Parts: sequence; structure tokens; C-alpha cells
Amino acid sequence: MNHHLSDLILDYLLDGVLIVNKEGQILYVNNAAEKLLGQPAEKLTGQSFGFPVAPNEVQQIELVRNGELLIVQLLASAIPWKGQDACVLSIRDITALVKASQELELQKQKLESTNDDLEQYASLASHDLKEPLRKITLYSEMLLHKLDTTSKENTQDLLNKIHDAAVRMRMLMNGIAEFAKTSKESFEFTAVDLNEVVKDVLCDLEIMIAETRAIIRVEELPTIRAVRIQMHQLFLNIISNAMKYAKQGEAPRITVKQLESNESVEICITDNGIGFDSAYAEKVFLPFHRLKEVAKEGSGIGLTICKKIVETHGGKIAVSSEPGQGSRFTFSLAKSA
Repeated sequence: MNHHLSDLILDYLLDGVLIVNKEGQILYVNNAAEKLLGQPAEKLTGQSFGFPVAPNEVQQIELVRNGELLIVQLLASAIPWKGQDACVLSIRDITALVKASQELELQKQKLESTNDDLEQYASLASHDLKEPLRKITLYSEMLLHKLDTTSKENTQDLLNKIHDAAVRMRMLMNGIAEFAKTSKESFEFTAVDLNEVVKDVLCDLEIMIAETRAIIRVEELPTIRAVRIQMHQLFLNIISNAMKYAKQGEAPRITVKQLESNESVEICITDNGIGFDSAYAEKVFLPFHRLKEVAKEGSGIGLTICKKIVETHGGKIAVSSEPGQGSRFTFSLAKSA
């Protein structure tokens, strides 16, 4: 085949084609390669290709054309060219393909994360709704048991408690549905008074507080931009754990307060419970991780979700503890999440 005919064939190929000698100097450029590289053949011919090539291997390299980054697929094959050893380089622009592949991988990861979240939220719903449901059950039984002997005032009081618990359940169910959204961008960040959040949490935990005779001191807390239902779940998990892991025969003493910090909102929750070995301080935030010596009833993901909530709000959470010395949870929340 004469060189004129071969040039004609190469110029009609959709892939860019370069021919380079053993030193990497460009000997030939087809029309598609001109468009791909953004320069005419006359300017490219004689230049160094600039990339090491491996014959008979598919390579992926990055090129810059007029300030735009391109990802190209390169295949080199050894050929004789006009009496000298050379390589023909087939160059294909795969930028769009790579970006589409990356987007698919990102969507796959989001879907996997969403599936994991939904499993956690299902368990979370069970946990958060347990206390209001318990209150409804308890006060309903009290009302039925004492219906004949209870005064009108006491009856009204019990009915009010049942009604309040039912309202809290409805609010929690709406909040959990909101919490199950798949990305941080879809969460509604609003001004949240943490004093009101803790007040609602203590209301939900009313029976548990009475049963354990817990003494809970809450100092003045700030108002921040946050997802309210997540703040509720964060405080509820930590405070209920403090009562759950109390020392036998000793009333839980729990303190909730803000620490001094210029860069973020720092909250500290301490208790006088049974504590645990500090070697497990990071493991307690792993999903379904339980300390065998202090295993209690629960889903095993409460602190995992606390960690996720704090991270969603641009902060970090940590715990320090010693056996028999209680625990100290500290977490930071961005002032403007």
C-alpha cells in the first residue's frame, strides 16, 4: 500500500492517530488527532510526544487541550514507517465515559450508604418511640386500674399524660421520616434551641428517670443551626445510656453543659455510672459493638448514630471513661452547619 493511500485511510479514522519514532518524535498526525490535541499537524510534527509508550498495551493518560483536561485511551503498536522503526499510536477520547463511570460509582456508593442508613433508622425508630409508647401503656393501665376510685382531677392528669405521649410519638415519627433522607443537602437545618431539645428528651424519658431516680442537671445551652430531630436523638441516646449503665443501687447523676470554645459549640454530658475501660473509647462508636461485661438491651447502634449525627453537623464526638468512675461524652457541633 502506498503512503498516499495509507494517509488517506488514516485521515478518515474517528480515533486520533499519531506515528512516532523510537525517540518519541511525532512523524505523522491524522485529522482526528489534530482535533483531539487542538493543534494542526504542521505544528505537532517534529515535536516530542511527551509520554512513554508501551507497545501492545492499553494505557490511560491525561492531556490538556486549550485548558481542558482530557482523559484518553492509548494503544501503541510497533510498525515500520518510511524506512524506520516506529510506533502507531491510536488515541481515543474517553473523558465522557470515565466521568459517567465515576458518576455511576458515586451513585452506587450513595445507594449503599442509603441502604445502610435505612437499616439504622429502622432500629432508631424502634428505640426513639419506645419511651413514649411505654408512657402511653403505663398511664393507660393506671387509668383502667383506678378508673372507679380515681378523682376527676387525677383522671384528667393521666389522660393529659397519655395525650402528650401520643403527640410526642407523632412528632418523632415525622422527624424520623425526615431523618431518613439520603443526603446532608436534603436535611433541613434550622435554628434549634438545645434547651428545648433536652427538655423534650427528659419528657420522653420521664418514666425511666422516675424508675432509676436519676438526678439530671442541665446548664444553659446555646441555640444552633441544626436538624432538630437529630439533636433529639443525639441527646436521648447519650442520656438514656447514662441511666441504663448506672451503678446498681445508686441513683444516676447526669450533667449536661456547654464547654468554652471559640471555633465550635462544645457539649459535655457526664455521669456517675459503671464506666468502662478507656481502651474501648473508640470501639463503642462502632455499629453493633457491645462491651461484654456491661451488655444491656438495645440495638447496638445508638452511639454509631450519635457519631454520624455529630459528623453531619461538622463536629466530632469522643468519650473518656474508667471502670467504676462514670463516663464523659464530649461532642462538638459547628456553629453554622
